[in-house]
Amino acid sequence: MKVSYTKICLLLLLLSTNYAKAQRSEKRIPIQIVAPRTGTLVRANGQTHRQYAPNVTIQHIGLGGSCDQVLYNDSTNQLVGSGHVFFRLDDATVIRADTIKYQGDEQQVFFRGQVTLQNYGLVLNTSQLDYSRQTGVIHYADKPRIVEGQHLLTMREGHYDRENRQFATRSDRPPIIVNLSLVPEPVKKPVIIETYVTPDVEAKPAKKPTETGKKFVNAPIPNSVTSQDTRKIILPNGKVLPAKTASIRPASRVFRPRALSRRRRLPNR
Repeated sequence: MKVSYTKICLLLLLLSTNYAKAQRSEKRIPIQIVAPRTGTLVRANGQTHRQYAPNVTIQHIGLGGSCDQVLYNDSTNQLVGSGHVFFRLDDATVIRADTIKYQGDEQQVFFRGQVTLQNYGLVLNTSQLDYSRQTGVIHYADKPRIVEGQHLLTMREGHYDRENRQFATRSDRPPIIVNLSLVPEPVKKPVIIETYVTPDVEAKPAKKPTETGKKFVNAPIPNSVTSQDTRKIILPNGKVLPAKTASIRPASRVFRPRALSRRRRLPNR
């Protein structure tokens, strides 16, 4: 029994030694505070942190960013930053936020406040965005909205896969996953603006509030203009009219669109 007990003790000691060596071999990569180079020791939540301010620049395993102020914990390799948070994930993806919490060992990034993600002309606005650097997936919640050109998509939550460059959103109506392409579909019926000899503006109302016409200016239009996007028509009297097609000619008469009021055509003076 003594021999077997001794062998067991030696085996446990050997396993613990190998485990300690393995732990030491996996060296922690600390978060690097590039600027400013010196910080102030402060106590927060019962732990000692190092405070950096202002114009803090951060780097960690290919991730770079900046903010106004940072509290960095050396023992846990975590930091909390606030004020004008700016991080560039790659050449096309940029995130801005009010605050950030970065767990260096787990490579988890949490953005809070007014969060904006820009990717290939697409803008995502939310107040809660979590990014896992290990999986490359960005999760956004708290009623985010995606704007791309004149296209607007609201949802309950969603995620973005950086590797596949694919957005997936979960909407309330209907409660299903809807994939959103990075390239918007072209407008089937482009907005056509032409000049006619008419004393007023004639506009056809849009079927939906989001379908609006191109913005007019109070000046002669020499040629017909075709637009592939949809915008608002601003009349000379200051009113805004949603429309799909419209015609305008500068005149001294009052511009009264047909969609807003019913009236007889005024004779030419």
